[in-house]
Amino acid sequence: MSPSSATLGWARHAALASLWFGFNFHWLPIGFVLIESQLRDLVPHDSYGTYLGLMVGAGAIFAVGVPPLVGQLSDYFNTPWGRRRPIIFACTLLNLVGLGLMMTARSYNQLFLGYLWIQLFANAAGAAYSAVIPDVVPDREFGRASGNLAVMNMLGGLAGVLTTSVLAGANRLRWAYVVIGAVTVLTMIPALVASRGEGMTRVARGPRRPLLATSAG
Repeated sequence: MSPSSATLGWARHAALASLWFGFNFHWLPIGFVLIESQLRDLVPHDSYGTYLGLMVGAGAIFAVGVPPLVGQLSDYFNTPWGRRRPIIFACTLLNLVGLGLMMTARSYNQLFLGYLWIQLFANAAGAAYSAVIPDVVPDREFGRASGNLAVMNMLGGLAGVLTTSVLAGANRLRWAYVVIGAVTVLTMIPALVASRGEGMTRVARGPRRPLLATSAG
């Protein structure tokens, strides 16, 4: 049962979903446009596929491994500001470091490091953020919250790709990282405000079990 029984208004629902706009504005241009464009200038043409595969493969390990770990840890992360919000706030800001590394990359190694950095911290923020809706949304409004999530996902991805295309046309492709960073921070703010009150009830620790055993069970 959700900890909140009051009906949430449309504005709070929209604010709760706002960071999904930011995350999709973040991921789609990076994954489909920016990395491929930058790699062409940094690696030999005949080795392009190998370098791209190494980067994407390493990033996928973080993308798969980080969310369940951070999600489970956030269940027991008790602070005066909640369980999830401190993780969302800190990791979204730390993600800016990775965006800066990628924006200024003059070598494959720097681009690779920046990409792994954002895979770590953006996925950590996303994992904590995914747990906010069950914490603050009444059970009967989960469908509405999921609908808002889907809309923000689509709008964020579309806006991110369109913005990157415009910047590419103006030969300012790397400035997309500045816009991406700004959008993620600006969409984080209403999400944090709307999720106030999450994590105020301490979760009792159950028997300790390894994470893999928990997932398998």
